[in-house]
Amino acid sequence: MSSSPNLNQVHYRIRTDTGAVDATPTWAAAEDTSISLAVETNFRIRFVVQNTGTADSSTPFILRVSKNGGAYTAVTTTSGATLGAQSADASTSTDGTIIAPANYRLTAGAGTLLGNGHYDENGSLSLAVGFGGYRELECGLILKTAGTANGNTFDFRIYINTTAFTTYGQTPRITATVVDTEDDLLANNIISTSSVSPAPQLRQEHALAANDIVSPSSVSGPALGGAVKLASRMHQYRMRRA
Repeated sequence: MSSSPNLNQVHYRIRTDTGAVDATPTWAAAEDTSISLAVETNFRIRFVVQNTGTADSSTPFILRVSKNGGAYTAVTTTSGATLGAQSADASTSTDGTIIAPANYRLTAGAGTLLGNGHYDENGSLSLAVGFGGYRELECGLILKTAGTANGNTFDFRIYINTTAFTTYGQTPRITATVVDTEDDLLANNIISTSSVSPAPQLRQEHALAANDIVSPSSVSGPALGGAVKLASRMHQYRMRRA
């Protein structure tokens, strides 16, 4: 019988600091816990990959992403424009920096700790995982505005080039948060609910401003003042776009 690797992505954890790879992390959530994250924010995912097969893995390991449940596609330093997710310089450490075994942070995989881990900033990791052991691998990433809409989901898996692992015990998911600019909000006649209360007053001001109606006979009190301010802001917006 021929020998073969049996790879499993068994654990992950997401960190949001930009310190050195071996520095104490600032974790965004508990181990094996997905999160929501704003676009244009550097982050890192640390993985535990184990090999319970009978042969060493081949290389390279390639980080791939599935956007909104689609096919897993390679993450590169320029993939953000279409995929949303992109490799990033997310640490003071350089691409290829080793992760010292003394600074492994996640729950151990099955078998033997095989030695140094690997930090990646371009989507490709050259470190193999020998049979009977595990390593920690970490990838620097960012979600780019150009390829991302609010609520998009991004699932991350490591492949051997184009070949999936035997098993994915854990798959990290990032849900994108896109914050509209003031111009985006005004263009769509949307204002922040934090700017006025209660809710009926907000809806009244919104309707008045959206239709450029500011009539004392139609509304009075705080809602009138809010409508005047909104109408003024929308007029300024339209003037800028004229």
